[in-house]
Amino acid sequence: MNAILRSLLGVFLVMAMVCLPCVTKVASQSELVEYKIPITLDFSGPYADLSRYLGFGCESTFAWWNKEYSTKLGVKLTPKPHDSRYDPAVIASLYPGIVAELKPISWIGLGGPTVAALKGRLPYDKIAMVNISATYGFDWKSPNYIVYPRPTFPHEFAGWLDWALKNIWKEPRPMRIANVSNDKPPAYVDAEKGFKKFISEVYPGKAEYLGSAWVDMVPVDVTEAIRPFVAKGVDYFFLMSNVPQAVATAKACTALGKHIPLVTATHLDTMFISKVLGWEKMEGFYDTGCMASALNHDIPAYKEIWLKHLPKGADPVKDWTLGTIQSVQASIIVCRAVEKAIARVGARNLTGEAIYQSFFEPWKKGEEMGISMGFGWTSDSPFPKEENLGAMFSTVKGGKHLLATKEYQPVPKIPKW
Repeated sequence: MNAILRSLLGVFLVMAMVCLPCVTKVASQSELVEYKIPITLDFSGPYADLSRYLGFGCESTFAWWNKEYSTKLGVKLTPKPHDSRYDPAVIASLYPGIVAELKPISWIGLGGPTVAALKGRLPYDKIAMVNISATYGFDWKSPNYIVYPRPTFPHEFAGWLDWALKNIWKEPRPMRIANVSNDKPPAYVDAEKGFKKFISEVYPGKAEYLGSAWVDMVPVDVTEAIRPFVAKGVDYFFLMSNVPQAVATAKACTALGKHIPLVTATHLDTMFISKVLGWEKMEGFYDTGCMASALNHDIPAYKEIWLKHLPKGADPVKDWTLGTIQSVQASIIVCRAVEKAIARVGARNLTGEAIYQSFFEPWKKGEEMGISMGFGWTSDSPFPKEENLGAMFSTVKGGKHLLATKEYQPVPKIPKW
């Protein structure tokens, strides 16, 4: 009898062990492998006002990832911002020290100066970079260790132009467009070439490109620079530089007796411009980008990342700007690439090359947290695949800041330049 009881007890114990849930090992804080991620910002140059928001976005995203994934995957990601003054010489001079100290597997870069300084160095040191900016035409042609969350500035402007010609343009003539920028950064000169090419080849008879007014990065007055375009009847000025240029352009239009709306890039969020001009003087202004609008609060990136990991001193609504979204977007890509690399090589074996290869793996819908239509790159294109591109715009109407469209709008194919 005792033998039977012992046998039954053994059976019950085996059954109980089989039925126990599978428990995933969770790493303690002391067991985590820390990887430091340099972030190029600008605290003392022409984009110092923007970098406050870029810093907020990175801080919030890495705090979210460390809270949700760190102990599960055995890795801690620590962002390390540094001031570049938006100057390639400064970035180049800081680079060797940052690499030696942080031994980074990935890097978040800021705009054209970062590309100019590090494009040739990153493949040699095998550091995978995500650039916060839109893509540049010269990167579109050349595979490297840099990927971008968004296509080129001309792509993003083409998304707005395509939508505007179909929905708001009522004149029986081509829409006249001019660019206001600075011709010192190669990125801005490159984009001007793209505007000229795609408008003439994709929209002949529908839109006319009048050219560029090249002005100082932080101008005092641009009236004489834009006077020729106003005389030609320009309908919209496109700007992709900074707030001082946008404000100077708007004031110059007023001085010339005209109200000419501006269409701005994401880092020229109309919210930034309104702090100087006021909404009532910005009727018909637009901003455009291949990512969620700052007015879109109904996405996981806002609800799960931003609101739950709000940086100290940040306002949940006022500081959710296009600048914030840009850096959240770039930081999400780094975090997801780390996840993919861990699955392949393990938490203790992450390298820049492993992160770079992760960019080209399949990206599932939802991994972008609603902040764009999706991610996913190919080795011959540093921006997401065409099916993952969609532009969203906000506008000013009746003195109010509004979403121009609640859905992502198609981005037309445009020629390389």
